[in-house]
Amino acid sequence: MNVKAFGKAGGIMTASTRHPLLISDHALQQTVGWIALLMPVTVRVFALAFDHIWTTNSISAYYYTSLRDVFVGSLAVGGLVLAFFRTGHPRDRWVTISAGVSAIGIGLFPMGIIPSAITPQQAATPDAEARLIDALQHGPHGPLGYHFYFVGAFFLLAFYLVTFGFRVNTPANPTPQKRRRNWVYVICGCLMGFAFGWIAMLWLLGGEASIFWPETLAVMSFAGAWLVKGQLVLKDQPSRSPELHGRQGKFRRRWPAIRRYRALHRQ
Repeated sequence: MNVKAFGKAGGIMTASTRHPLLISDHALQQTVGWIALLMPVTVRVFALAFDHIWTTNSISAYYYTSLRDVFVGSLAVGGLVLAFFRTGHPRDRWVTISAGVSAIGIGLFPMGIIPSAITPQQAATPDAEARLIDALQHGPHGPLGYHFYFVGAFFLLAFYLVTFGFRVNTPANPTPQKRRRNWVYVICGCLMGFAFGWIAMLWLLGGEASIFWPETLAVMSFAGAWLVKGQLVLKDQPSRSPELHGRQGKFRRRWPAIRRYRALHRQ
């Protein structure tokens, strides 16, 4: 966002010179959103193309495919951006730090590989699937047993940020765009809550069903909220500089006299 406005002596003053931190904040917010939006799609499409893996029982299971670096790298970069992101409220500052650390932990502490975690594109015999699982379990990977603690912490903190944290600094007289953004945050938070309920229901029904789609819904709702927070859409209108506003006000006050002058000269 590089908004132009007239400065002194008829010069051009950009938003980056008036509000440099605002521009960088929006860029960081959009970075978090794009990473969260593209990561589930990328690992699924490329695992199908290169590994012939039709699906997995969760996004986290892609750690055990050739897309491991994409999965871990996306979480690491997104987590670092979150951890170093500055907010206007001290409590939200600690929430973003904790969410960033949790995202990094999701990538570095993988889930334990279990049967039916990965579904090949072509049907595999029971012996072939058993050999695949054994190879994955004994292959190189990060420490096991902590993954779901990081997942739970991240999604709870992300839900708080999207549903409540993004609306904390709403001014008394918000712009129409800000009011619409707040509605988007509420909708995204509700979608995340629905996804959590969906996962809980699947777990209560046996715990072996795939949670890939409810996880993807939660992650993409989180992504959409961050893209809107970064004003990829629903941007605030650029504010006019005080000098420009004053010039326009003087012109409006003089306009009736100018019209009378023109009318006299037409006669």
